Amino acid sequence: MPLAERTVPLQWGKLDTKTDSRFVVPGDLVALRNTRLDEFPKLRKRFGTQTIFTSSAGRLLSSFKSQLFLGTGAEAYGLASSGAIDKGPLEALTLSAQPAVRNTYTQQCPDIAVHAMGITVYAYESVEAGTTVARYSVYDTATQQPIVVGVLLSTTGYKPKPVSVGNYVCVLFADSSTNALRYVPIPAGSPTAPLSTVNLVSDSAASAVFDATVFNNQAYVAYVNNAGHVAVAGITPSGAGIGAVVLAAISVTPAVLSIWGDAYPNLWVVYYVAAGNVSAAVYSAALIAVTAPFTVATSPGTVRNITGNAGASTTSTIYYEVYAATTFNTYIMQATSTLAGSVTGPVSLARSVGLASKAFYYLGRAHVLAAFQSPLQPTYFLLSAGKVVAKLAPSNGGGLTYRTSTLSEVPSIATGVYWVAYLYADQLTSVAGNIFSQAGVNGAKIDFTGFTYSAELGDNLHITGGIVSMYDGAQVCEHGFHVYPEPPAGWFTATGSGGNNYTGSYQAVVVYEWMDNYGQIHQSAPSPALQINASGNSGFSYANIPTLRLTSKANKVSVVVYRTIANQSVFYRVTSIAAPLLNDPTVDTVSTTDAIADASLTGNAQLVFNPDNSAAEIPPLAPPALSFITRYRTRLVGIPSENPNQWIYSKAMVPGVPIEWNDQQFFQAIPQGSGPLTCAMEMDEKLILFSATRIMFVAGDGPAPNGANGDYGTAPEHIPTDVGCSEPRSLVLTPEGIMFKSAKGIYLLSRALQVSYIGRDAEGYNGSTITSARLVPNTRRILFTLSGGPTLSFDYGAGRWSEWTNLNAADSTVFGGLWTFVTPTGAVKQETPYAYTDDGSPILIGLKTGIVSFAGISGYQRVWRLIIRGDYRSPHVLQVFISNDDNPAPTQTETLNTASLYPYIPGDTLLGDTDSPGGGAFPPEEWMVKLLRQKCSSIQLTLQESQLGPVYGEGLSLSGVSFLAGVLPGLHRVPATNQI
Repeated sequence: MPLAERTVPLQWGKLDTKTDSRFVVPGDLVALRNTRLDEFPKLRKRFGTQTIFTSSAGRLLSSFKSQLFLGTGAEAYGLASSGAIDKGPLEALTLSAQPAVRNTYTQQCPDIAVHAMGITVYAYESVEAGTTVARYSVYDTATQQPIVVGVLLSTTGYKPKPVSVGNYVCVLFADSSTNALRYVPIPAGSPTAPLSTVNLVSDSAASAVFDATVFNNQAYVAYVNNAGHVAVAGITPSGAGIGAVVLAAISVTPAVLSIWGDAYPNLWVVYYVAAGNVSAAVYSAALIAVTAPFTVATSPGTVRNITGNAGASTTSTIYYEVYAATTFNTYIMQATSTLAGSVTGPVSLARSVGLASKAFYYLGRAHVLAAFQSPLQPTYFLLSAGKVVAKLAPSNGGGLTYRTSTLSEVPSIATGVYWVAYLYADQLTSVAGNIFSQAGVNGAKIDFTGFTYSAELGDNLHITGGIVSMYDGAQVCEHGFHVYPEPPAGWFTATGSGGNNYTGSYQAVVVYEWMDNYGQIHQSAPSPALQINASGNSGFSYANIPTLRLTSKANKVSVVVYRTIANQSVFYRVTSIAAPLLNDPTVDTVSTTDAIADASLTGNAQLVFNPDNSAAEIPPLAPPALSFITRYRTRLVGIPSENPNQWIYSKAMVPGVPIEWNDQQFFQAIPQGSGPLTCAMEMDEKLILFSATRIMFVAGDGPAPNGANGDYGTAPEHIPTDVGCSEPRSLVLTPEGIMFKSAKGIYLLSRALQVSYIGRDAEGYNGSTITSARLVPNTRRILFTLSGGPTLSFDYGAGRWSEWTNLNAADSTVFGGLWTFVTPTGAVKQETPYAYTDDGSPILIGLKTGIVSFAGISGYQRVWRLIIRGDYRSPHVLQVFISNDDNPAPTQTETLNTASLYPYIPGDTLLGDTDSPGGGAFPPEEWMVKLLRQKCSSIQLTLQESQLGPVYGEGLSLSGVSFLAGVLPGLHRVPATNQI
C-alpha cells in the first residue's frame, strides 16, 4: 500500500529555550535571531544601529531633558553634536556595609586584612571597664558570616594591625607591658586554631610607632626602636618572624611613619619628626638603601598620620594629615616624589578632614578614606584626587583616628573591589549633660564594578554611587551639601554702642547656598541657632564661620547669615544677594558684620527651615550613599547602601525648588525577614519595593514638608510570591505591569499585583546578567541587554521573545524617541529605523526549529520536500541546514541565492509595504527544497541569511514552512550497534 502523503504547514511559533528540543511544539523555535515581531507570525528583520559618539568606556547612559548623559565609570560627559563634553569626575562605585563588632564596649583603631583563601580578619582595640585590650574577629569573606568573634590578643595589647602573608593572617600589636611588637598567626585554612603568639621584636620604643605592608611575598614591619632609630622586621609566608634591620640612614626619631612598596620593587619609608619635617627614604626589598632620606615637606605642623601609594609606577604620592585643635580644621596635604627624591608639592588635597585609611590606586587615581570630625556630623569621606566620591556613616562616624599611625588597610579582594574598616557610632548616651557615643566596627565594601542608577526630577538628574551626585546640564557635583555649618562657640556677638541701638534677645544661624544651572537655589541645613543678648549695641559680628571645604560645585557657594529681630523667632536674611559672602574652600573660616535695622531686616527673605519652630519645614540633609534611586509621584526614593533594610524618600517636588532630602526623618524600615531591598519602581498609585526574594508595596502622598501627616503606613505590605528582583537593571514598566528578573528568571508583576513567569521561553538566557531594560517608544517591544551580549527582545503584543546579536550594551536609554545604548568600550549607538546594518555590518536573520517528529518520538517518517515561504526585501542568500534523527550535524545544506530571481527593485505598485523603497508591495519569496535523506525519525531545520554587499538591506521576511511528509509504520530503525 503506497504511503499517504500529507502537507504539514508550520506557522512560526514562539522561541522556546526551556523545553527539550524533542518536545518543542512543531513550529516553535529553539533559536531566533535578529527579528522583530511587529507583524507576527511574519518575522521581520530588526532595525540597525549606528554609532553616534565614542568614549573611553561605558557604564551609565541616561537622557536628561534634551541631552544625552554618559558615565564612563570615572568621568561624566554630556553628548552634543560637537562631541563629548567633559562634565567632571563621576566614579561609578557601590558601597555595602557589614557590622563586624557590636557589644557593650567601645571599639577604636579598627583595621582589616582579607586572605585569598576566603577569610576577613578585623583587628581593633576594645575599651573595657576603663582598660584597653586588643582583639580580633574572623569572618567568611563571601558570606560575611562570623567564624570567631572578639578573640583576645592581649590584655596589654594595643594598635593591632592584621596582615595577610602566605597561608596566614598575622595580627600584629604593640605590647605595653614589654614594649615588644608581637603577632598571632591565624591559619587561613583553620582560623579557629590560631598559633601561639610570636615576639617579632623586643626593642620597640614605648611610643609604639610602627606600620606594616605586604610586599614581595612577605610582610615588612617598620618601627621606631628604643634607641630612637627606624628598623624594619618581617614575617615570612610560613608565619615566621625575620629579625630587624636598622635603617642607619634615618638618624632621627619619627613620631609618625608609614611604609609601602612600589612596582620596581622598592620600599618607601615616609616619616615625620615632631615639630620637624616630613621626610622619606627608599630601600630595596633586601633593605639596601636606594634613595637617601630627603625632605617631603618642611615643618608642616603636627602630623598625625601618613600614607602613600605608587600605583603601577615608581613615583609615589604621599599624603599626610596636619592636625588642628578644632578638629574640622584638620587637613590633608599631598606631594609626589620620584624614586630619585624629586618632590612636587606639597599641595592641599582636602581641608577639614584627616586620614582614616591607607591609600589605594584605581581608575588611574589614588583614593584614601578621610574622616570629618565635628560635634554633630562625624562622617567618613572617600577621596579620589581630592574629590569626594563616597561617604560612610554620615553623622555617625568615628572621627579622626584615636591614635597616630593607625590607618586601616584597604585590601583588594578582586579587581576594582576593596574592603576597609571604620567605626560606626550607633549608640548615643547622655552623661551629666554631655553626649557620648559608643562606636562599633564596620567593614565597607567599595566596589567599582557594580551598577549605578539615575532618575530625573526637579530639573536635575540624580545619580547613585558612593554619594548621590547631580547633573544640572552644566556640571556633575554632589547633591546638596556634604556638611552644614557648625560655627564655634561665640561666633555671633553684639558689637559697639548707639546706632541702631539693638536691645533684646537675638539669634543667628548660617547656611550654605548654591545656584544650579537652572537657577534653583540649593540650601544646606542651618547651623544650630546661637542666642545672645544685646543692650544698646550698634551692630553684630559673625566671626570664624566655617567654610565649605568639601565640595565639587564649580560655581561659588555662598555663606548666608540669618538672624532674628529683637525677642522674635523668625530668621531673616542678613548677607546680601547682590554682594554675597562667598565661600572660599582654601581657607577655614570667613567673617562678616551686620548693622541692618530690625525694621529693615523684616523686609528680607525668611529662613524656611526655622530651628525654633516645630511646625517649620524640615531642613535638607544630603542623602546617604544610595544603591538604587527612582521616582515615586513627586518624590525621589532611594535605598541606603549602608542600610538596605530601609528606604528613604525626598521631600515632594516644588516647581523651581531643587529636590531636598532629610535622611534622619524621611525614611521607613521594611518588615524583618523581607531581606535587604534591591530596587523599587512606581506602578499606578503604588510604590513597588523589591528584595531579592520578596515584593512589597506602599501607597500614599507621603508627609508634608514639616514631616507631619505621613500616610505611608508603618511598613510596606507584602505581595504573596516566592520571588523578588535580584537584578535591579531588569526593572521595566510595561502596559501589563512590571517585568523584572529574579533568581528564577524573568517575571511579570501585573497591575493587579499578580506574579507570573513571563520569561519561561527565554529561560536559556537566565545565566546572563541584565544590564538594562527599556520599553521602546511607538512599539510593543521591550529590550533587555545582557552583559557581553546578546540583547533579548520581548514583544508583549505577540507575547514572544527573540535574540538580537552583536549588541553588547553596558546600559541603554531612550533618547530622541529612539533606543540608545552604550557598549562597555564607550561606543554610544542608536537604533536607526529602516536601516539594516550595525555600523555598516549587515544584520542577518537566523532561526532553528525544534526537532520535528510527525510520527512521534522515535517514530518513522518520510519527508519528501519542504517549502519555505516569505517575502523578498533585498538581495540576499538564504542557507538551509537540514538535520535528521536528533543529530545536530546537518545531513543536507542548500544555498539559495536571490540574485538571479529578483533582478529588479520592488515597490513599483501603488499599494504595499510603507517601508518599501517605492511604496509598493514586495514580491513573495518561495523556495522548495527536495530532501536527500527522506526516511528518518525526526527533522530539524536551520535557516541562516547572509548578504554579499556592498549594499546591505532587509533581505527577506519569513512567514513559515510546509513539509510534504508521511508516517511509516513501526519504530525508527535503530543501528545494530545500538540494539540490545
